[in-house]
Parts: sequence; C-alpha cells; structure tokens
Amino acid sequence: MRDKNNYLEMFDEAETHLLQLSDTVAQLREVIDNLVEENNKLRMSNNDLKSLLIKFQTDAQEEVTEGEEDSQTSSGRESLLGFYNEGIHVCHEFFGSRRSSNEQCLFCQEILERLENH
Repeated sequence: MRDKNNYLEMFDEAETHLLQLSDTVAQLREVIDNLVEENNKLRMSNNDLKSLLIKFQTDAQEEVTEGEEDSQTSSGRESLLGFYNEGIHVCHEFFGSRRSSNEQCLFCQEILERLENH
C-alpha cells in the first residue's frame, strides 16, 4: 500500500512539472510568434527603404526615364510577391504578419494585382 502512495505522489509531481513545462512552452511560442512577425515587418520596411534610397540616388544623378520607372515598379512588385510567397501578409490590414497555413488573402492579392496592372 505504501508503494502505491509513493507512486501516486511521484505521478502527481510529474504531472505538475509537465503542466509547468507546457505553460512555459506556450509562453515561448507566443514570444517567438511575435518576434517572427516583427522580423517580417522589419524585413519588408528595410526592403522599402532600400528601394527609396536607390530611387533618391537615381534622382540625384539624373532624371528618371519612363523605362526606369517601370522597372522600379516591377522590382517592388517582385519583392512584395516574394514576401507573399513566403507566407507573409503584404496588405495594410495584416502587414508583416504570417499567413496561417499559407491561406490566401484577398487584400494582399488585390495589392499585387494593382501593381501588376500599373
């Protein structure tokens, strides 16, 4: 009988540790998800800033021709399309957050279509 109580105590202790570990894992998951979303937003902002810097450098050197403008728009669309294909929202509503299970986003697709038609 005494051995049974000892096993039950050990089981209760293990269960408590498991619940604590589960809580810790859930907290870590939330932190990681937030960091990934922030990283995605920063990558996209960095990409936008690089594009602006290139545009300003080009403007300072010479007047932009029509062909160069088309190429810059195309390059921006390709960058956004790359982020979207990586599973990241490019729309204003959810900008930089991860699309769960790579679901399709009508807002993102509308932005990409507008850029394609521009």
